[in-house]
Amino acid sequence: MRDVLIILLLGALAACALPPAAVTPAEALDGDPARGLAFARSTCGACHALVAGEAMSPYPAAPTFEAIANTPGMTRIALSVWMQSAHPSMPQLIVEPDTLDDVHAYLSTLKRAD
Repeated sequence: MRDVLIILLLGALAACALPPAAVTPAEALDGDPARGLAFARSTCGACHALVAGEAMSPYPAAPTFEAIANTPGMTRIALSVWMQSAHPSMPQLIVEPDTLDDVHAYLSTLKRAD
């Protein structure tokens, strides 16, 4: 729960830090979801549940990717801020921008339709 609150806070801060930009649907999904899932499997899967429908992560304190994807305000910018912020139970990762685009594209596939 604390991680979700941190994500929400970081998303809100990121949204306030930048002026709104017009984003076309094509720009919103830059990246390759298959590569994003492959990266997640090799880097994140030991702690996080990665696919839709998995209710619990292998490390119970780690949010599922589905929960992350459905966090209000979880934009590519918020994801970037979140991944570059220190987390006591998460290793510091250096993720290249193209890979971050891929992860964001994969997370976009996990969003529930409201």
